[in-house]
Amino acid sequence: MDTLECDICYLPFESQVFSCKNGHAACANCCISMHRKCPSCNEPIGDFRCRATEKILAGMTRPCRFKKHGCTETVRYTEARAHEEEACSFAPCRCPFDGCDYRGRLLYGHILDAHAPGVDAATLLRGGWLSFSVTLQKSTPFRALLHPGEKSVFLLLNGGDILTHTRPRRTRSTTTR
Repeated sequence: MDTLECDICYLPFESQVFSCKNGHAACANCCISMHRKCPSCNEPIGDFRCRATEKILAGMTRPCRFKKHGCTETVRYTEARAHEEEACSFAPCRCPFDGCDYRGRLLYGHILDAHAPGVDAATLLRGGWLSFSVTLQKSTPFRALLHPGEKSVFLLLNGGDILTHTRPRRTRSTTTR
C-alpha cells in the first residue's frame, strides 16, 4: 500500500495528488512545505495533478483502522485519515492533562488512577448525572467529570471566564387514572 502514500510524508494520499515532471508524487501539504521543490530531483512540484491516481483513490474504500476496537465504518480511502483522526469514536483518546503522555481507549480508568479526582481538574460524580454543580475559575482550563456507572469522561472546557453549569434534577412523572 506504500504506493498510495506520499513520497515525502509517507501518509496516505487524500483527494489531491501532485507530481513533478519526473513523476515523483506528493500530497498538497508536502508541496507547500517543500516550497514546491521535489526533494528527489529538485524539479518544481505541485504544478501537475495525477488525475488517474486521484480517480483510483476516490473509488477505493477500506475499513477503519480501529475495526479491532469495534468501528464498523467502511470509509473512502481519501477520507480515512480524517475519519480516524477526528470522527471515529473507537480511536484512542489523549489525556487532556498537561504533561501526560497517555493515549489509549481507557481514559476513564487512566484519569481515575493517575490524576486523583477531587483535585482542581477532575471530579468523580457520585450518584450519576442527576444533579451536580461545577464552577470553573479563570485559571482552570477545564474540568474532567467522571461518571462511574458509565465509565465515561466529560470535559468542561473553560473559555476564560467563570463558568457554572448546573444540571437540573430529573423527576419521574406519574399518571393517575
